[in-house]
Amino acid sequence: MTSFDLPPKFEIPKPAIIRPAEHSLLRPGAFRHVSRDERRAIVADLLQAKRLTISEAKRALLFVPVVGWRGAGAGAPFSLVNVDTDGTTANATTYNFTSISLGEDVTGSDVRYTVVVAGTTQGGSIGSFDSGTLAGRTAGVVSDGSTSAEVSDGPSSDSHCVILIADTSGAGTSGIISITYNGGCQGVGIAVYSLMNPSSSMASDVTIDGADSSGQENVSLNIPAGGAAVGGVMCRGGGNYIWTGLNEDQEYDVQSQEVMGAASGGSGGTPHTVTVQCSDTSPSTMVSVSASWGP
Repeated sequence: MTSFDLPPKFEIPKPAIIRPAEHSLLRPGAFRHVSRDERRAIVADLLQAKRLTISEAKRALLFVPVVGWRGAGAGAPFSLVNVDTDGTTANATTYNFTSISLGEDVTGSDVRYTVVVAGTTQGGSIGSFDSGTLAGRTAGVVSDGSTSAEVSDGPSSDSHCVILIADTSGAGTSGIISITYNGGCQGVGIAVYSLMNPSSSMASDVTIDGADSSGQENVSLNIPAGGAAVGGVMCRGGGNYIWTGLNEDQEYDVQSQEVMGAASGGSGGTPHTVTVQCSDTSPSTMVSVSASWGP
């Protein structure tokens, strides 16, 4: 009987499995502490899978937040796009906007943030922003509350403007935007943006002008090279805004002559002047907020 030696079994090496949870550990606001050894292991896997560049890997090892990698395939580039607007003149404390477009969704290692600019007017004593959810995700006020502005002209009316943000990766292409205030409002207008793969969810710079009755808001906003920005304005006794430095996306008449406006865009520079001019040269109350992010 003749015996034959079979050739060795041929095996194709399996690629490293990179789970989304591992990627999220390198992002800003990771859900748990990451030791240096664990960080090195994750970075090594990402490098092997060619989903991190050498420069990004070096930053990650130095404990600098990294979200610049791309998922399998083309991935999603850095961008900020106005995807929807809405508004209502209803008197309420909580406002729910349904079927709001969130823009293209992402999977894998890419991340999508939803940014909402909301402006409202209130009668009587002022009622500030309380809480919000964007597509079921808890919203944060951009940069720890620095971009929430409000001003009162006494018993007649109050103006309030806020910029909210939440990670809505995997939440689909549309959802519910819910905003609650600490007091009844006379209506609210919103502008919704899709922010893809910023270097951090924390804004690079923020501005606020919270008590201006001159009819014009002037701020200096630092926009990183290749970055983008949003701005919001709310005033009583005006409208027909003219923006300089950003491109207008929305004007919504929350109540008669009480208008919310939003704008986006911006070219990189330090600082970059952003101006919004109101058609009423002496509005009773006018507030503005703005924020920028880098790629």
